[in-house]
Amino acid sequence: MSLLSTFTGGAARNYLQFALNNPNGAAVAYTGFPQYTGTSGGAGAAYGIFGTYNNLYTDSRTSGSSVIYPVSSDTIIANHNIRLSGGTRFDILGNSPCAVKSAGTFKIWIQNTSQVFIADGAGNTNFTDLSIEIGNESGGFTFNADPFGGNNGYTPNLANITCKFPYLNTTGTSSIKLQVMALTAQSVENILVALDEAVYASLANLSVNLSGGTSSGASALTAAASAARTSLLAKGIGSITLNP
Repeated sequence: MSLLSTFTGGAARNYLQFALNNPNGAAVAYTGFPQYTGTSGGAGAAYGIFGTYNNLYTDSRTSGSSVIYPVSSDTIIANHNIRLSGGTRFDILGNSPCAVKSAGTFKIWIQNTSQVFIADGAGNTNFTDLSIEIGNESGGFTFNADPFGGNNGYTPNLANITCKFPYLNTTGTSSIKLQVMALTAQSVENILVALDEAVYASLANLSVNLSGGTSSGASALTAAASAARTSLLAKGIGSITLNP
């Protein structure tokens, strides 16, 4: 004899939600499949339950914010191509609960003081892997661990970052603050080499801070990371801060 009598489905917010009901009609469980198709100029959130969250999405935002918020998915497999301008922001992980372990690849083009944050909220201790590309057309940009300075330990176990910076023109105050994490020596190398390989018009206003937490530091720089740091300083980057 089954305890489940009905299976119903319906749209709810930005995902397709299914409810499993017991014989008296009360919902006892929910599961969802993300259906995120946000529109330009508005705020949006994508929600998913369990397993892998697949999202292919292109958008151009001139106001508001965009949040990717898979509640209990292990992995975000994304091919996000997003253009941010006019001070807009893009948050990869929303408020807890959030159990995502890995995410990527996000391809983000920034103009005029827009912002990208890894986590917005109480954080996610499960998050360990991120793949991202960020290009800065003009003005300043922000790529921080969180919106409150980048040093609150919201993703303390983020260890593996692969990244590209196709073009950088930091004519305004810009920051990359990936602090209070667990970045490996390879991740530190990936970040510094990617910055050094960027086509750039200006780096003078860019500060890079990879300190705090258990992240690999200056004493453990690989040869490639050391060479990239030396090259970036010669190019006039604002600052590079590492753990000892």
